[in-house]
Amino acid sequence: TQCYPCPESRICVSQKMKNMTSSNDCPPGYVCGYGTDRSSQYSHLTPAGFYTDSNSAPGLIFQSICEPGYYCPRGTPLSAKRFGKCPVGSYCPSGTPGAVMADTICPPLTSSLSGQSALESCRLAPIDVCDKLEIDKTLPMTDISYLETYSYQLLDNPSTTLSFASSLQATNPTGEIQVVHRINPINYTASSPVWINDTVEAFRACPLYGSAMGGDVITIIGRNFVDKKLNYCKFRACFSANLGEHPRRCRNQVNDKLGNPLSAAGNVSDATYITRANYISPTRIECTVPEFMFNQEFNPDPTVAFYRCQYINAMGLVDSSGAGNLSYVRQCSTTSLYSCPDKPQKGLEYFPSVTFRCTPEEILNMTCSNSPEPYYMFNPCMTAEVLVEVTNDGEHYSGGSDLTGTSIISTVRYLDGRKMYNNYKNTTTLATFAVYTYIQPKYFYANPDILFMEKQYCKLPRYSEEGVREREESWFQLNLNEAAHVQVNLTFLPSNLVYGEHYRLAIYIIPSRCTIELCDASRKRLAPAEFVPCRKPREFSSWFMDSSNPKNVKNNITVYALDDLLFKVEVQILHGLYNMYKPLFDNSTVVRIASPSRALSYVGLPIEAVSTRTLSPYVSYEERRIPQQYFFCAVVYLTDTDSISQMLNTPPRYAQYEKGRALLMYNVSEENSDVSTVLDPLAEVNVGSAFWGMPALTADNSKEILDAYFETFHDTTYDPINGYVFNFDTLLIPYLPYFSNCHTFDSYIPIWLLVEGKECELPDTYNKTWYRYKYPALLDQDHVKFTGPFDFFGEPIADWCYRTLTCDYEEDLTSTDNVNRWYEVSTGSTLFSLLRYPMNYSYYTGREGGSHIADVDAGGGNAVYIYAADSGDNFIPVVVDHSIGDLIPKCTTQCYARAYTFSIKYYQVDNYTKKIIKMSLAGDQYDFVQKNTKYTLTIDYHALGFYELILSFAYSPSIFVVIFVFLGFLTAATGVTGWAISRMTTMLQNPPGVKLFSMLVLIVPPAVGGTYLAVLPIFLITALGNYLLTGFFYTNPNTPQVAPYGTLALDTNNLQYNTIGNAITTAEYISARNGRMGTVFCIIGILCWAVSSQLFFPKKETKREREIAKMRTSLAEKEEIWQVVLWKKANFLWVTFVFTIICVLVVELSYWGDFGTYIYVIILFLLVIGEVLALGVEYFLQDAILVAPVLSGFNFASQLVTFGAPDFLTFLLSYFFGVALALFQRIYQNYYLELIGSVFVFFYGLILRTAKKMVPRYISGAAAQKKSDEITADQKEFKKRDVEGVADNGETHESVEPILDYFTGVCGDSMLIY
Repeated sequence: TQCYPCPESRICVSQKMKNMTSSNDCPPGYVCGYGTDRSSQYSHLTPAGFYTDSNSAPGLIFQSICEPGYYCPRGTPLSAKRFGKCPVGSYCPSGTPGAVMADTICPPLTSSLSGQSALESCRLAPIDVCDKLEIDKTLPMTDISYLETYSYQLLDNPSTTLSFASSLQATNPTGEIQVVHRINPINYTASSPVWINDTVEAFRACPLYGSAMGGDVITIIGRNFVDKKLNYCKFRACFSANLGEHPRRCRNQVNDKLGNPLSAAGNVSDATYITRANYISPTRIECTVPEFMFNQEFNPDPTVAFYRCQYINAMGLVDSSGAGNLSYVRQCSTTSLYSCPDKPQKGLEYFPSVTFRCTPEEILNMTCSNSPEPYYMFNPCMTAEVLVEVTNDGEHYSGGSDLTGTSIISTVRYLDGRKMYNNYKNTTTLATFAVYTYIQPKYFYANPDILFMEKQYCKLPRYSEEGVREREESWFQLNLNEAAHVQVNLTFLPSNLVYGEHYRLAIYIIPSRCTIELCDASRKRLAPAEFVPCRKPREFSSWFMDSSNPKNVKNNITVYALDDLLFKVEVQILHGLYNMYKPLFDNSTVVRIASPSRALSYVGLPIEAVSTRTLSPYVSYEERRIPQQYFFCAVVYLTDTDSISQMLNTPPRYAQYEKGRALLMYNVSEENSDVSTVLDPLAEVNVGSAFWGMPALTADNSKEILDAYFETFHDTTYDPINGYVFNFDTLLIPYLPYFSNCHTFDSYIPIWLLVEGKECELPDTYNKTWYRYKYPALLDQDHVKFTGPFDFFGEPIADWCYRTLTCDYEEDLTSTDNVNRWYEVSTGSTLFSLLRYPMNYSYYTGREGGSHIADVDAGGGNAVYIYAADSGDNFIPVVVDHSIGDLIPKCTTQCYARAYTFSIKYYQVDNYTKKIIKMSLAGDQYDFVQKNTKYTLTIDYHALGFYELILSFAYSPSIFVVIFVFLGFLTAATGVTGWAISRMTTMLQNPPGVKLFSMLVLIVPPAVGGTYLAVLPIFLITALGNYLLTGFFYTNPNTPQVAPYGTLALDTNNLQYNTIGNAITTAEYISARNGRMGTVFCIIGILCWAVSSQLFFPKKETKREREIAKMRTSLAEKEEIWQVVLWKKANFLWVTFVFTIICVLVVELSYWGDFGTYIYVIILFLLVIGEVLALGVEYFLQDAILVAPVLSGFNFASQLVTFGAPDFLTFLLSYFFGVALALFQRIYQNYYLELIGSVFVFFYGLILRTAKKMVPRYISGAAAQKKSDEITADQKEFKKRDVEGVADNGETHESVEPILDYFTGVCGDSMLIY
């Protein structure tokens, strides 16, 4: 018969069925094909990822796919299709076959809620603070990073943001987010060389042992070996280790009795043996071992451990004759698994072999040396260990300081013992060394193959020793004031990759210190603990971090070093879903380092002329010496804030550098239209007066903070008596203050980077034939040409930088401040100053101890004091010029210049050195638009030519001596020419001769002798005053010596009564000494004043003079009244005092800001005033001898003011103007005054005669009689004077007084020429 198979989805329950009435349904969760009977109805489960109902046929099973968010294992019936809810940590799309599948588990460090159906539902899984690890167990050379705060939008629900904050200070502390992957993005081919770690390390010797005969060559395996031709190995014998438990061993493996770790090396010999090493590779170096002489006796401490070396015979007994085998005898182990032989006596065991097994306790406590193989040790009776240190430079060995490693002192607390906070850790480099075991020759292996095999085995590399250490890779070194331009090209990233949520850039810096929260063993959260170096990256600027600016562009970031440092750039994947994007970041970053090199260049100089310094020990273990780098610095004073609002780009301070002492700047080019300008929040940058405050309550504690964060923005001093004196009123910075938020520079514009950058160009305002166009803007050293003091009217060939920046005002333009903001200061005001000379590391940091901290570190402010003590001309002011804005009505406050020109003019002293001469800041294009924050800043930095240098007094005094000598000859020639003209045009028949030599013979000897007689006592008094002020009787004025502040007797006096007991600051010392200097000058002046009164009145009135006086006046009869000399002396002193004050006021006038503008008017005015004062002096003194010195002093002061000329040209012109006035005075003044007087007399007589004709005769007769009586009296007086020998001062008589008057004028002329 022909039977049909049972149809699909049915179960035929019996044979020979004629219809399907008795058939059964296929059970849910199974599939029934053709011919299914009872025996096979459960043979085919529904496939995983699907479910079935009853009567499921094979063709229908794939129509019932498992729902999203659930998984369906094999045999899932319809009723159980939602029983398998997707578990936590996985996602289940449609058709998920199982709960935990390799392809549906959430990516690393992410998890999910149950029932999730898409990969996007996997969210970040925070790590509990108590579960944090420092090192990845699968990658032991890689550190793990965590984010304490983090927030992101869910991918499956963008409207929801999850936030995490692990700190105990948070409202609801959470776990931390672990970085999924740390990517090294550096393109090494295009970048500057990476840092080379010179921290030499030694791990082990190969072979581990050898004969005590020495002479073998061993290989030391370690790290960071450099072929410097100064590679050495240093050998030291070891006495014992582990607190004396193990004789002749080198390494300590236990803690001390208090539980603190012991130093790496045990008790070792002070004697060393040094051999030259042969460099093989960065991880291997070869040394020749010296011979080792064994000391057979070592005496153990019985209270520590029982061990000895004894001769044991074959019976296991001690052989006192020494005929047995030399054996090591020790106590047996106390473990029950250990069988003690009880030989040579009970509880002891002995070992006559070169090596033997360690005790179970030693293995358990990890004090077994495991040499030459695991769980074994060398017999100390036959062997001895020596430790081997290595060095690359012959000075810094791997063992550090006396095998205790190297500790970099963080604060002076570790040096001077002063009581401070004590909460800053030192940075420690552990001691490393290799251990080599000497074996006595008679016990050494006779078979050389054993040692050969040992050498071949130990030479095999070990990853833990010679493998790549990720944490030490890709670091870049920046010296102080160097800049690293970091370009991260992310243009290829998709836009859905969100910065800060899915990935981020991270820049780590060493040295650094910051706190991290951890847990104790009981999982209890602890207070934040300090970690050195910091494990957190530096924060970026607000401009970069603003979410409105895309990051899938070419991001340019500058790392500007404020001290020697190392930095590392990473890209970190934060979300596990984006781990597959890792290859996109490879070779995406280029780092290029720029250094200041043009303010003072060393190119072409011999090596002995190069100034060097040591690198910071944080950067170089060997503290390598490098050339000093020089750069210009700006100076801002606290007192500036009294007239100008504080700048908004103040540097960070103190703990703000906890993640590294560097400035991070976002360099957005003006052409980058994708990135919009973002200003820093005003509340963050407007720090106010707190910026200048002391960081702690006491100066001692503040000093510790200064040291811990390498702070240089201060001028703190140290007094051995009063301790530390915190002071901070002078800010020395290497960037431009006030100018911030500029494209290419962000908030900080380093001065050297501004004028030495590749963007520098030559101005295009000159003729095409201009000589400077033949050379680039920044020259190579061979093309530099300086203009010396005798290169008359020459032009230099030196660096020229002309560039324009686009910046934004950070200030709130819609409001005003209590004082003018920097863009509102008036014309002629000083905005800030630049030091004339470039600075180096020592001056900038104020560290006398080089790169190490010390108690006398005075910060950068100390350099300002040093330069200020030398000369105020060392500070070049930035003079503001708002002359264009001044023409606009009401353009004072809230009137904004849209274009500034910052001019910096310097002197190219030689082929290598520059010094700044003058600076100005000129505004242009003013408006009142408050919504517009843009302005341009044009830099014009160039060298001055001879003419401008002369006018700016830039040269040394020698050239001015030459010029003054030339001017002297020119003046003399002018005088001679004037005399010759007068001689040729005179109306005299026999004009007088010159008689120059006779005049010089007459006047020079008394003048020279008087000068020396006056100078000697003045010098002695001045020397005494100098000693009281500076501690030295005499010092070179060009390089004055000053005793340290606080060491002189006068320094110890309190400066103010209300501050008694308080420490005196350096500024107060300087102010007090300056005040006392004025007192010294005042005393010298009073003494000169008193002496001069004696010089002009050497004797009392004679009898003849008294008789003559009686003939003149009846008052002379009264001796108690008539004291002529005393009266003259008092009158002379009083007039001299008044004239001294007048002269001081005249000199003070030269310091007036507008003195240079009105200098010629002032000179003429002083001339007129001088004539008026002369009349007054003559009236009061009535003696030409007394009048002459007084007027000479005034003439000197009136000519001295020409030194107040703003430049050399004005000085020369004022000089020639004075010479012209002097010539006029000597030749024409008296003539014209007589002419004017005669005209006056003529008209007076004419008026008088006319009046007489109109007066009645009886009146005119009486007047005539009166006039006759006056004439008779005059005649009598003349006769009396003629008899007495007293000259008349009338015009018709000869007298000495006109000669003295002329002498006074000539003295004034001499002062002018001088």
